[in-house]
Amino acid sequence: MEALGSQSGKTIKKIQIANCGQL
Repeated sequence: MEALGSQSGKTIKKIQIANCGQL
């Protein structure tokens, strides 16, 4: 999955940041 590239990483990072904000 990580082989997909930085676009996938960017999306995951955005989701992680959003989850941190909700916590």
